[in-house]
Amino acid sequence: MDLTTIALIVIGAIILFYATKFLSATLKIVTKIILIIIVLFAILTVIIYNDLTSLKNSLYEGNSTFILYDNNKAYAAITLRPIRNLSFSLDSFGYFTKKELAMIGESIGADDYSDLSSSNKMIFLMKPEVVDKPYSLKLVANLTEKDILAMIMSDNPYLIMAEKLRGEYNTTEEKMITALIESYGEPEKMRGYLFAALLMNYFKSKDSMILDDMRDGRISLIPEMKSVKILKLMPSFI
Repeated sequence: MDLTTIALIVIGAIILFYATKFLSATLKIVTKIILIIIVLFAILTVIIYNDLTSLKNSLYEGNSTFILYDNNKAYAAITLRPIRNLSFSLDSFGYFTKKELAMIGESIGADDYSDLSSSNKMIFLMKPEVVDKPYSLKLVANLTEKDILAMIMSDNPYLIMAEKLRGEYNTTEEKMITALIESYGEPEKMRGYLFAALLMNYFKSKDSMILDDMRDGRISLIPEMKSVKILKLMPSFI
């Protein structure tokens, strides 16, 4: 719905509002209530449109950090650099160390994101269920979205990978873990890679509803958008 359409709806609502003087008292009340709802809906649509436009522009203009967390623990975090084109790869992201993830977890617990906000346009806090969407990834072994989330949230993601590969290679789990670390880096970076893959899948998925996820608390955006604040005050069926 573009701004011209919204303007026409508001103008039409105003005209109908004054036309209610020819109706009975009961119909006047019902009509005015309906018109108020229409106008409020049009205003909310404008706010959502402006917020989503601002969100898109922010992705093009500056860094945005995405954090996968649960119970105040940051399992993985990646920073999306300013978008230059619509082609994404794992190199489009910056990754965090174990120490940095621990500091992010402390920030979540204290509800203080001042350090991250100083270098980011936006910060997305995401619950695991948000990115738990049908997906498969060939990374030495074939991984489903469940496998990927299990690896991200595991203390030893390479052990899970080694266990999946146990029947394919004639070697020990310890040697496989060492080989995986040599190929992919420390576990924190691997978690970042895997989170980036799930994140790209989330934004490509047709059933992803970012506003619903924000309203229901599965995604927290810092700073929070005006439209989300309004949606949180409204009944869930809207």
